[in-house]
Amino acid sequence: MAPSRVRLEVFAQALATGKTPVEAAKAAGYPQGSCFVNNARKRASRKDVKAMVAELQKPVKEKLAKTIEANFEWATKRLLEVGNLPIGMCNARASDKVRAIEVLAKLHGWNAPEKTNVSGELKRGVTLNVTYTREPRPQEEDPTKST
Repeated sequence: MAPSRVRLEVFAQALATGKTPVEAAKAAGYPQGSCFVNNARKRASRKDVKAMVAELQKPVKEKLAKTIEANFEWATKRLLEVGNLPIGMCNARASDKVRAIEVLAKLHGWNAPEKTNVSGELKRGVTLNVTYTREPRPQEEDPTKST
């Protein structure tokens, strides 16, 4: 294997551990010249380097995904237990049950978005019809007139 290929792999390994491109280039032993920082950034954005980093991070990401999934399941079970408890002196309060249900809904993405973005360009030939109603204002009495 060519020395430049070995150096590139060391660079990718350093990136995979979370180092910045400049730190990775120093760890790989690239010469520090006037374009060192720029070259490190360019090297980090190369397709072959990104592929190496992704391959090195794959096992760690899979393990993390499994851990998150297990924690997600555990939290769901515990929240369901609280949500299913009867309300009473020795059991859950109504506020505990409501909060457990709110957290479950948020955890599973059951809530509708709080804001809807309707901005953007319309396609040609699309007509947007908007209908709204406005409640009439109550008639204000004139304080200068007596009844």
